[in-house]
Amino acid sequence: MKRWGGFFVAIALSVATGPATAKVADDDHVSRVPPSAAGITVPNAHWIAESKILRANRPLTPAHIAELQGHGIHKVLVFKEFSSPESREKLRKLYTEYGYADVDMHWISFPWRDIKTYREPCEQVVEALNYIKAHENEGVIFHCTVGEDRTGLLAGTLRQVRDGWSRERAFGEEMCPRGYANGNRDKDDFVKYQIHRALSPLFEYLSEAAAQKRLSWNALSSSVCQGIDAKIETYRTRYQWCP
Repeated sequence: MKRWGGFFVAIALSVATGPATAKVADDDHVSRVPPSAAGITVPNAHWIAESKILRANRPLTPAHIAELQGHGIHKVLVFKEFSSPESREKLRKLYTEYGYADVDMHWISFPWRDIKTYREPCEQVVEALNYIKAHENEGVIFHCTVGEDRTGLLAGTLRQVRDGWSRERAFGEEMCPRGYANGNRDKDDFVKYQIHRALSPLFEYLSEAAAQKRLSWNALSSSVCQGIDAKIETYRTRYQWCP
């Protein structure tokens, strides 16, 4: 397992320049990971197995919305907190002006950094899994901003509870190649550090719960999140860096 090492410089810079340097607008970034879903040009778009579950970068254009509709995607899960109400409304309008209704969308304000307590984020992951399960047969897309980190955590957990993948397989095949943390080599070091600091312990906790069958496709209960804050520090040393 790789330790913080080279990230001390990034941390020092963030302290010296202030937190504003780490803030980015929701519209500023697009994943460079190419889509593997045939006929869909949304960046970082990939089917989860042969199902009607799609993970992706947020759609960017009306053409992207048309592609989703053409491939039978009828429900939308937006798994992210927004930097501003304007950014959220811009995305909502893209969906609603080109074919989706508000009732077709579910919004979960999931953070990517500065998580102080973990019970709510843990429960948000379980909420997201339940939404995906409920709408799997209708076709559902889930995404954050670029579909790498928050989306990666959700997809990696989904693979374990739905498809029976091991934690190692989910991390190595579903998360790292699609940009999770340092899986995206071009990602700012500060962001890589924040992802591993904030999200990776939660992924490790949920992976253990899946391995122990306390969290499964047939038992998606938020009770799995009880007591997480008393244990979360033990998971900070368990995660691995993407190769």
